[in-house]
Amino acid sequence: MNRMILIVISFLLFIIILAVYSLQYKDININLVYSESPYMDEIRIKHRKDGSVKWSVDAKKAVFTNSNEITLKDLKISFPEKELILTSDSGMYIPTNQSIKIEGNIKALTKNFFINASTLSWDPQKSELSSDKKIQIVGNEFYIEGDELTASADKARLNSNVRAIFK
Repeated sequence: MNRMILIVISFLLFIIILAVYSLQYKDININLVYSESPYMDEIRIKHRKDGSVKWSVDAKKAVFTNSNEITLKDLKISFPEKELILTSDSGMYIPTNQSIKIEGNIKALTKNFFINASTLSWDPQKSELSSDKKIQIVGNEFYIEGDELTASADKARLNSNVRAIFK
């Protein structure tokens, strides 16, 4: 009996916290499902700056692992200004600083090239995408691979084990 009361109180507190959180971030669409680990299906997170969307994340499932991290499954990240679409098996969203750590079968596509990676991190304060793992970048006229990517709005840099082929 006491366990059931504790579960109900925990669930109600979670709903209250989620409601307060969603009022702060109005660009988050929520479809909440209760289970042993709270999760949401079909979510969208938008990051706006100066009135325009800088990036958005769509995920099939978001699992609340603790108060500072949300595990995302089957995600798609769009950077409208860069015309870049990134997909991945999973990622970790950190609401406190709005950063994202992405892992597993990462594919990114722009109008000029394709990126293949196993891990990436997005830092919204620096507007920087980075990785300490192997990255492949393929364009119509080139193939580049290397380790330790750092990419910003106007440039990308591979810092070690770089190999390039130009046609």
